[in-house]
Amino acid sequence: MDAEIVWAKLAEAGWVRGEMPAAGEPPAPWYLRAMIGVAAWIAAAFVLSSVGALVYRVFDSAVLSIIAGSILCAIAATMMHRSREGLFLRQFGLAIAIAGESLLALGLYTAVGLHRSLGWLASAAVQVVLAVVIRDPTHRCSGALVAM
Repeated sequence: MDAEIVWAKLAEAGWVRGEMPAAGEPPAPWYLRAMIGVAAWIAAAFVLSSVGALVYRVFDSAVLSIIAGSILCAIAATMMHRSREGLFLRQFGLAIAIAGESLLALGLYTAVGLHRSLGWLASAAVQVVLAVVIRDPTHRCSGALVAM
């Protein structure tokens, strides 16, 4: 049956009113979305490894690690906020956010020294803040797991 005929029959029955809504584009097939997601993670791994090779000293200093992690999280939050529809940018932002959170955690654990429980508490607090800032469901799920 044609969509216009179905709409007319529904209107006659009183189930719908007004004009038929315009048809939107169908979502991309699952295999295409999966391929885009994998490509984004590979791209993020290459970008982060090349940047990591240039600034390897970041891993030695707690302050530099916290600063670099914060910058990466801010970049990821901006990227994911501006790309509501773009699957590649959302996945790329998620990968960068996880790398930034890892750098933040490394810096926090390096800074607190022997007080490991304080490092865990600080990491959980960072995850709570990032769950509010980054509104991606996948990121919120992974952040909740880390915070627990």
